[in-house]
Amino acid sequence: MFTSIEICLSRLAPLSVLAMIVAATFAAAPAAAQEIPESHRLKALPAGAKELNPAIKDAKVGETITVRGRVANADDAFAAGRAEFVLVDDAAAAGVMRETGGEQVAACPLKPENRAVVQLVDSAGRPLSYSVKGRSGLAAAAEVFVTGKVATAPSGNSPMTIHATGVFVPRAGLPAGMLLERLPEPAPDVVDAKKGLSKGDKIVLKGRIGGSKDPFVKDRAVFTLVGRGIRACNEIPGDNCPIPWDYCCSPRKEITQHSVTVQVVDARGMPLRTDIKGRWEIKELSELVVVGTVAEVRGDAMVVNATGLHVVKP
Repeated sequence: MFTSIEICLSRLAPLSVLAMIVAATFAAAPAAAQEIPESHRLKALPAGAKELNPAIKDAKVGETITVRGRVANADDAFAAGRAEFVLVDDAAAAGVMRETGGEQVAACPLKPENRAVVQLVDSAGRPLSYSVKGRSGLAAAAEVFVTGKVATAPSGNSPMTIHATGVFVPRAGLPAGMLLERLPEPAPDVVDAKKGLSKGDKIVLKGRIGGSKDPFVKDRAVFTLVGRGIRACNEIPGDNCPIPWDYCCSPRKEITQHSVTVQVVDARGMPLRTDIKGRWEIKELSELVVVGTVAEVRGDAMVVNATGLHVVKP
């Protein structure tokens, strides 16, 4: 078990190219790359995963948890000769980076409450006897979802240990720090935020996921956000529409005026090949605040490249 890992390197890539680094890691993997055992692989992104830091604060030994984090971007993130790696809190990993002379460097180390040791174990609770580095997309800085039992609690400088029963690595992980813990302010409604903006302008807006039967694009970090200027079907008295997020009671032109397409893109401007639905319990009619840049404007239609997402809790 790691007891005092330094979550730092002399140099780290800028946040803006992190998605490209992760994507390149996956693309470079050979077709016959070894996988972690099927018994320890989650087949899909687990909905409702907690961020690592709050999960550590609430977790109790023996409890089964599902967390989201990032493999430590450090030389010793993976153990040699056993199936063990260090998972760090995504927001903390982004927060320790500071701008110095135009380059991103890491402030280290991360505290125990912001990291955990993940072990893939056998039926007796012993770590499997090989390194998982490079298997199933596990690489430094990769976004990872882990389901498992809390084996040990944080103590002193020793982090929590999780005996993993399931691991999921998205094909292309979201950039570090994409989830915003604090509500960006001001955050105007979609229709107000769109006024007078052109391609390249910065934008902050608030809305709910909807606008069609399928407001998420499967396997892509793309979704539609609709403002409060029009009502979802479940807000109309007597309307029993089974899919109220499609706003079918409003004309399509009006939906376009009050909506925006949001995407998270890589360094080439292409949407990341990963799902947004299920992350941070996001679903249809979830209310979000989006921070980003206007990528395209065509009449009333607008596309925004998101750099931050805040989930508004009910």
